[in-house]
Amino acid sequence: NWIPDPPRKVFIPIDWQTQPLLVKTDSVAGSGDRVNVVMYPEETTDVDIWKTIGNIWIRFDDPVVGAMYTCFGQVVLNNVPTEVEKVWKFIKSDDVIKVECNGIFGDGTGKYRLSTL
Repeated sequence: NWIPDPPRKVFIPIDWQTQPLLVKTDSVAGSGDRVNVVMYPEETTDVDIWKTIGNIWIRFDDPVVGAMYTCFGQVVLNNVPTEVEKVWKFIKSDDVIKVECNGIFGDGTGKYRLSTL
């Protein structure tokens, strides 16, 4: 089920072990719009930036860029479809997160490894 225009700082219940997170956007490259996927430990009860375990963001610059918080700096996402409406798919498996847009992986491989500091 889609959550149209979800409010900020609200938990979205999802079991990332069994299903991907889908995010629909209608932003164009160069708009400066941004998608943030912030991850918290399961036992967290309040949205607090200091309790996060990770953050993935996509910013609609020209070209579209993205990054994982605490890992690498921002990267240009290649092969981002030019259609205005996009469905972003965040897939977690073991220690890898893949980011897909309209069925195409964003950086050629779409794989970003999670790590601890």
